[in-house]
Amino acid sequence: MGRSAGKAKAEQAMPGSAGWARGLARAAALVLVLAVSLARAWPAAADPFERTVLVISSFGKDLPAQAAFERGLDKGLSYRAGKNRVFFEFLDSPRLPLGQSQPALAQMIERKYQGIRFDAVVAWAEPAAALVSTLRPLFADSALHLAEVPPAAMGRLNLLDATGHGFPADFAASLAEALRLTQATKVVAVGESNPIGTPRLQWFRQGMKEVAPRVEVEEWTDLPFGQVLEQAARLPKGTLIFYLLRFVDENGASQTPFELARRLAEKSSVPVFSPWESLMGSGVVGGHVLSVEVLAENIAAAIAASDHPAGQKPAQRFSYDWRQVERWGLGDLVQNPEAVILNRQPSVLQQYRWHIAVVASFILALSILSAFLTRALRLRARAMAELAAERAMLADRVRERTEELAASNAELEQFAYAISHDLRQPLRMVSNFVTLLGRQLGDRLDDEARSFVGFAVEGAKRMDRMILSLLEYSRVGHQAQASEWIESKDSLDQVLRFLGPAIAECGAKISVTGTWPRLLVPRDAFERVLLNLIGNAIKYRQKGRTPNIQVRAERHQAGWCIAVADDGIGIEDGGERLFKVFQRLVPADAYEGTGVGLALCRRLVDQMGGNIWMESAGLGQGTTFHFTVPEAQPSAASAA
Repeated sequence: MGRSAGKAKAEQAMPGSAGWARGLARAAALVLVLAVSLARAWPAAADPFERTVLVISSFGKDLPAQAAFERGLDKGLSYRAGKNRVFFEFLDSPRLPLGQSQPALAQMIERKYQGIRFDAVVAWAEPAAALVSTLRPLFADSALHLAEVPPAAMGRLNLLDATGHGFPADFAASLAEALRLTQATKVVAVGESNPIGTPRLQWFRQGMKEVAPRVEVEEWTDLPFGQVLEQAARLPKGTLIFYLLRFVDENGASQTPFELARRLAEKSSVPVFSPWESLMGSGVVGGHVLSVEVLAENIAAAIAASDHPAGQKPAQRFSYDWRQVERWGLGDLVQNPEAVILNRQPSVLQQYRWHIAVVASFILALSILSAFLTRALRLRARAMAELAAERAMLADRVRERTEELAASNAELEQFAYAISHDLRQPLRMVSNFVTLLGRQLGDRLDDEARSFVGFAVEGAKRMDRMILSLLEYSRVGHQAQASEWIESKDSLDQVLRFLGPAIAECGAKISVTGTWPRLLVPRDAFERVLLNLIGNAIKYRQKGRTPNIQVRAERHQAGWCIAVADDGIGIEDGGERLFKVFQRLVPADAYEGTGVGLALCRRLVDQMGGNIWMESAGLGQGTTFHFTVPEAQPSAASAA
């Protein structure tokens, strides 16, 4: 009867239950649709890069201009830091026939980047733009950016929807500045008649028509490079050379335009100009030039700010090589206060003023920063001592204080790492400048002043060693290392080979005993601990005695224990002090060191999940250092 009554009640309730079930099904369907929509609108969760960009260059990857172009892209995209992903491909059109290189590179790009969606594609110069045009279906969803491609070529290649940058290159302004500086009555254009060189020659001709239609022009485009050098050496005064890039030397071998510009400038009897800043330093004078780095920086800014377009920097700017300006006597004519000046030598007064100001500033800064760092380390030690005292009576607060201390330690370690890293460069400058002052003023310094200079240099070098040790200690604190299976005996042998010269120098006798296991630990951390402990056993030996060192491995509770025993100077009362930063029990003039090695060992052993301690019967009785490594758990072993 109970079953019949229950069935009747279920039948009576069925209409309402069915409606409730249908409503629940609709709600579940709506949630599913929203989840799918959110998943499609959240691609950044699966892709760690903000954007993926393909750059196709018409040139080779070994050109200085290519390096400048990549620097500009990195300023805006930070791809070297991993913020964006950028791929580079090179046509090398000045060296390779386009009829062969373009189809081959097109096929390679289709295979290599199959399935990759590019947010932007950058083509540098017309040959690369032509290749992008043939691959347009592959880049249908990508924003196209063209560098140094004429509008006429963009139309011919059906790329009018692309964004153009750096064209037209202001050849007229470059020629006008070169003619203003030299007052030349004749201009010689040096270039090549190839797909890269022909458009540049046309731009040169148009620029001459605009700024100096009556100046005599001579074009050396088909002359062998050896003949170009011979004729350049015999050019009369009142002539200038306008370099439009060459890629082949007198032997028919491929060369960079920078190297050929350097050779041309060395041989030339007249100034050499060029419209590209990337050739600065090769011997060209400079002037009103196109900065490829700024051009690429503008392209990167346009890609990074595609949703919010930003202003563009002028890619054409005044830039001069002061050595070439002085070589040709043009210094009085360089008047632009915003010009970029390379290789200008400072006056003697400016040089000494800068030395004194820099030395004084860095000494003051180093003193302040060193005091602050020391105080920070003392505060950290005090906080740890207070925490240990409170554990017994304040159990409820231990967790909170531990979290606070962990955060404080992380900040202090990061701060110590940053300060130590940033201090080394100015410290080296202090040492160099003090040495330089000593040399420059050597005849005017008395013996006491020279000794002061020596004290300053030696103190700077010692501080550099201490900062380097502190930097290594801090780096271990915030850079975790992956564990791997190692043969501990092989690692010991590697350490002994590294210490071979020191062992041979003192004639140390090393004995290795015990069973050396296979461990799952960071290899570098394990070997650095062995290196420090065995190195200390060699260093702190008794004078006049051949050191005897025993290294053994044995089972210890749930892991392994490694011991390094010596018959050196021993320790009377060290205890935990030895494992703190900058704590030493012997004078610095007796045994060289920074007091960081054992602190570093403790941190490395802690990372491996073990413990480290020392034992000594007293002075002259030797010392034994032990450290443990836990046995690898099955889950960790299988994961490794």
